[in-house]
Amino acid sequence: MSGACEYVDKDGTPTTAHALVIKCRDFWSNVANKYGWSMDNKGVTIWINEEMEYVDSYPNPEEHDLSFIVDRETEEILTTIKWKQLY
Repeated sequence: MSGACEYVDKDGTPTTAHALVIKCRDFWSNVANKYGWSMDNKGVTIWINEEMEYVDSYPNPEEHDLSFIVDRETEEILTTIKWKQLY
């Protein structure tokens, strides 16, 4: 994957798929710690709109090392990332 910006974060900042997955996974890890569950071995699904802007994310229910960036309208998976390789 190139270092080019592919997506837009909620604050309007251009970002890459890798950076977006790390940010969302870190967010859900904090939520998990606060409420007594774990993000161990879980990726995230991130929804984006037609302008490639980040809309929402959710922790994946299955324990595997994949995270997905999905088009909100078509539900097409645009990017799949093995999140364990990002850290």
